[in-house]
Amino acid sequence: PLIVDISDEKLQAVKDAGADMIINSAKVDPAKEVQDKIGGAQAAVVTATATICYDQALASVRAGGKVVAISLPKGNIDVPIAKTVLDGIEIVGSLVGTRQDLAEAFKLTAEGAINPIVHTRKLSEINNIVDEMKNGKIVGRMVVDFTNGAN
Repeated sequence: PLIVDISDEKLQAVKDAGADMIINSAKVDPAKEVQDKIGGAQAAVVTATATICYDQALASVRAGGKVVAISLPKGNIDVPIAKTVLDGIEIVGSLVGTRQDLAEAFKLTAEGAINPIVHTRKLSEINNIVDEMKNGKIVGRMVVDFTNGAN
């Protein structure tokens, strides 16, 4: 997979977890990089809420590509109709979070097909976790361990 983010720390973490290519969109135009280096992506999955991420995803896919919307941007996005129609680009929504999605994710993880970045912390650290989340400092996902009470 190719991952785009604005945090070098998060990009390094996904590279260490097995990403084939990383791009820091704060430093370069990710759509240009994707087009120049691999001729465009077959698909782009947008998980960020910033409208620019949708613009970049649409510009990153090759003819016949697909943009999958997982996040909900604030406001509307501009769709380049000429490029979308002439290149046959699909824009699709994604229903995520069903029990079946969770079962499939667990199965893929158990099979080693995906390597999620997960950290476990104590319940007593919950305020720190929330602060880190608000400041975009969490790399991967955070799991709160309730087994030891508030320790």
